[in-house]
Amino acid sequence: MCLPTRPSSPGRILFTCYMGTQNSSKATRERAKTLAAQIGASHLDIDIDTAVAAVTDLFSKFTGKAPRFRLHGGSDAENLALQNIQARLRMLLAYLFATVVALDARAPRIPPRPRYRQRRRSAARAT
Repeated sequence: MCLPTRPSSPGRILFTCYMGTQNSSKATRERAKTLAAQIGASHLDIDIDTAVAAVTDLFSKFTGKAPRFRLHGGSDAENLALQNIQARLRMLLAYLFATVVALDARAPRIPPRPRYRQRRRSAARAT
């Protein structure tokens, strides 16, 4: 396990990730960065617009409809659906980052598992 040896190294166990979109404000992004620095966490700032677009494009491909935010003329239902897509993608990405960052942090201490090749039997040995 990769625990800090000094109180001044919380970034080894604390990790934050701001997952913004084109609808996110610079102020919110800055607050996340500042908070991470104040608590000594490792921090990553990513945009999830491509993931949101992938989901909405898939929906559009099969339905022929393109959901829009209320700000862009969409209905309340479309607006809520798009907000939920963003929230669920953030949940999935948070799980992925939590799992991978935790594994990555331990990687130097855990030697890689050996890879074994399956031996093929020769025709002579198989008979």
